[in-house]
Amino acid sequence: MRAPAATTCRSSCRPPCWSSRPRCSCWHPVSHHRPRPRDRPATLARQGTRMRPFTLVSYLDANDRSRPGLALGDTMVAWSDLATAHGLPLAEATMPELIAAWPMLEPRLAAVEDGSLATPRDLAQVRPAPPVVGGGLFCSGPNYRCHLNEMTAGQRSDIDKKVAAPFFFSKPAVHSIIGPGAPIVLPAGSHKLDWEAELAVVIGRPARDVPVERAMDHVFGYSILNDLSARDLFRREEWPGWLDWLSCKGFEGSAPLGPAIVPAHQVADPYALTVRLWVNDVLQQEASTDQMIFSIAEQIAYLSRRVTLRPGDLIATGTPAGVGMPRNVFLQPGDVVRVEIEGLGIGPLVNPVVTHPLHSPRSLQP
Repeated sequence: MRAPAATTCRSSCRPPCWSSRPRCSCWHPVSHHRPRPRDRPATLARQGTRMRPFTLVSYLDANDRSRPGLALGDTMVAWSDLATAHGLPLAEATMPELIAAWPMLEPRLAAVEDGSLATPRDLAQVRPAPPVVGGGLFCSGPNYRCHLNEMTAGQRSDIDKKVAAPFFFSKPAVHSIIGPGAPIVLPAGSHKLDWEAELAVVIGRPARDVPVERAMDHVFGYSILNDLSARDLFRREEWPGWLDWLSCKGFEGSAPLGPAIVPAHQVADPYALTVRLWVNDVLQQEASTDQMIFSIAEQIAYLSRRVTLRPGDLIATGTPAGVGMPRNVFLQPGDVVRVEIEGLGIGPLVNPVVTHPLHSPRSLQP
């Protein structure tokens, strides 16, 4: 069944919960409790330097290795070329290594002029890869009021933050993350693959037991992530009472990411972004990031009490309303999923859906 347009929330509100006029009952500004990003040291964009704002991308070289690059408009400069041309260290760095070294590299990049950049490449001519595949991919549970409302059939539309902390699960990053344009392969045994558009936070500095007030200092940048879910693989008859998180959330290719990383200093307010997702050009999700229940800073602080966050780690900050499960609508072979986050200046993240080999008619023949 093809995905129809998202319907109204399962609440008293009309029209859908992302509509700006009138606002629905599950929309609540939460700026009163959300720490805003702290002032940061001067950066490329703030110094008025000679190098234009850029994003970070990854591409596959001739040996199918993922290499970092800087994208400026429709062109890309390979980091290895840029570093070699300007005598910068770490010419062969991976993206996580580049992110970790950024505080040292950024002042030197500030002196680079557009005209002296290494030979740029047409972005359309390079093979894209996920912008970063770090060691950790931490995904938020319900973190938008309208999504909580739709997933509980209208029974809950908020969380008491006095007694509740953020809820997270993890995905195996090296297996789950795929890049822009890569096919979403329907998981074997699943016929209920669902979408979840999310703002992804990229960690830039190690974080352990970080207070909320300083948590944003550990953000390197932002990207777009689609937290795919095989809804029909979550529970298994032979394991009553247990939840199969790996099959539901951590399967191969379950986290399309990209197409780029936007440095944090180029995002004036991460709570003034609009998340949108389409299936076959039909809008399914649309909401502002100011609808988050737990702020980015609160999520980082919580995670840092459980693990040491490292450069290149990713935090998927939750999805708004408009997923397919409440309407019993799921992705089918031939669908195309497109996600954008207005205000980031990148995207969209586009991935086609294809059949798993075990689902093909030939594989079912004796």
